[in-house]
Order: sequence, then C-alpha cells, then structure tokens
Amino acid sequence: MSRYLFVTGKLAAQSLQDTAARLPADFEYEIAVLPITVAALMDTRFVAKHLDSTHGCDLIMIPGLCKGDLSIISDEFGIQALRGPKTLKDLPAFFGQENRLDGYGEHHVKILAEIVDAYQISLDEIMARARYYKGQGADIIDLGCPVEGNFPNVKAAVSMLKEHGFEVSLDTFNREDVLLANQAELDYLLSVNSKNIDLAPQLSCKVVVIPDFGQGLESLVHNIAQLQAWKVPYIIDPILEPISFGFSESLQRYYEMRRRYPEDPLMMGLGNLTELTSLDLSCNKLAELPSSLGRLTALQTLLTSTWARLVAIIGVIFLGFAWMFGRVSMHLALSVIGGIILVFGAPAIVDSISGSL
Repeated sequence: MSRYLFVTGKLAAQSLQDTAARLPADFEYEIAVLPITVAALMDTRFVAKHLDSTHGCDLIMIPGLCKGDLSIISDEFGIQALRGPKTLKDLPAFFGQENRLDGYGEHHVKILAEIVDAYQISLDEIMARARYYKGQGADIIDLGCPVEGNFPNVKAAVSMLKEHGFEVSLDTFNREDVLLANQAELDYLLSVNSKNIDLAPQLSCKVVVIPDFGQGLESLVHNIAQLQAWKVPYIIDPILEPISFGFSESLQRYYEMRRRYPEDPLMMGLGNLTELTSLDLSCNKLAELPSSLGRLTALQTLLTSTWARLVAIIGVIFLGFAWMFGRVSMHLALSVIGGIILVFGAPAIVDSISGSL
C-alpha cells in the first residue's frame, strides 16, 4: 500500500490529523504542515519550495484547491504528486470510505426576523409575513412596537403566532404590552435595562438585556447581575452600532462580553448595522463607506435629503404662522429662505464657484 504525505497549512492541521486518524488502520501516512495559515492559498511552487522532506512517503497529496502544475512538486522530490478533495470532510470518500459528518453543519445560532410596525397591520398580514420570514430561515418572529403608546391586539397577535408553532418576541418597553404578551406565552422580550428590569421576575419568557441608555458596558454588567440574582433567563445584547457610528467599539463590547460570560447567549442586531448604515442614502453599498470620500458623500446625502427637508418644512411653517400673525420680519424671512437655498443648492453653488476659478 502506498504511503501518503498529506500537505496542509497551520489552520487545518489538527482537523486533518483527526480525519486521517479515522481512516483504515492499515493506512499509512505522514502530515507536513507548511508555513502558511490557509492551505488552500498554497500553490505547487510554494509546496515545492517549503516542503523539506517526503518523510519516506511515495505519494504527496496537496489540497484540492491548490493551484499550479503538479509536475513542479514531482520533479522536485522524485515521487508522484496529486490533488486531494477540495474539502477536508471528503477525504474519507476519496479513499473509498464513508464520510463521517457527525456534528458537521451544526450551529447554535437563531435568526430573529422583525415584522416592522406590526402594531399597524392586521393579524392576517402579521401571519403572512411571519410565514414568509420562517420560509426564509427565521427561527423567531419579532413584533415591532411603537416607540410610544400601545400595541392594539398584542395578546391576540402573540397567541395567534404561538398557536401556529412560531417562537415570538416583542420589541417594546411598554409595560402593559409586555404583561399582555406574557399572558399569551411570549418567548422573548426585547429588551430590558434599569428602566424596566423590575418586570423581569414577573415574566415567563427570556429577556434580552442591554446597557442603560447613554451608559457604558458596566451598566450592562450590573443589569446581568440583577437578572442572575433573580434567576431570570437572559440573552446579552451589547448593541451593534452602524459603520462610522461606533461600529468598531461595539465589536469590542461583544468581545468583552464573550470574555466575561463565555457560556451565556449573545444577541447581535444586524438590522442596526444594515438599516442605520443605509439610512436615506442614495448609494448604500457597505463597501463604499470605509473610504473617506464615501463617508463624506454619505454625509452630504444625509444632510441634504429627508432630514434637511423636514427641517426646511418646519422652518417654512414657522415662517407662515409668523406671517399670519404679523410677527414676521424681512430679516427673518430672508434668513429662512436664504438658509434653504444654501443647504439644498450647496452642490450647484460650489460647482459654479469652482468652475469660474
């Protein structure tokens, strides 16, 4: 039987060792780990240069994704070189054995999909969207609530979804809605901090715990400690921020929370990243935002789009009321109108000035 030399990189070395150990007992092999992290990034020239010995083997096998002419390796070492499978899990099948996929593909991630403004739509529409999201891979259906005020029929909405086998969460700080939803066997509450944490012992659901508003990580640690003391099940959400608005710092928070609470579940609100990054920009490709030009262009679009338009409308309304009651002055009118012209005409004004220089 041929003796194989498996060539790999640092990252896959242990997995290759574990997989090869499950091959038939009479299968002879050696493993050579080359000075590269990802084995698939090797090519045949790299292997020929960095492989120091054949270790008494008569066949050299490189990963299936490695590029290049195999004869470069064969000529260098005087033995046959061949490509193996592209993925390590297929190595047993390559040698005629049955692949062992025990644990392969398992994960401990649940996907939560929010029905935005669920309180504004009918129960039939909620059900239709819930079925769509579940069909797309969602595990939990989150009901979006108003920033202020109640969610009409919140108990009926939760009950309906639960009757059809959905896991349900509620995104609110409204106490009345929380208690009603809890009566309908709500699964998760988004979210709790010191503002409403006193509700937690009354609930039968898991709660998502967040930092106090405007406070740092230690407030989150304090809130977790309180839930632990009450033995309330929780999920930690350090809050993921959008790119250019604290994204890197928020990743550090996630790292720190995982370090402090290695066994506790974490929640990562990716909607925060995608929705708040795109905002009202005409060009919302994330790849464009890291550059300085992309950030400045995004800022210009933001400042001259919906946000600025609302401010301008309010200014004109204010001016209109002042005019109605004889309180307007020429100076005020010119200031408001001039400001609107400067804000929305900024690109044309700058282009005109730069073009005349």
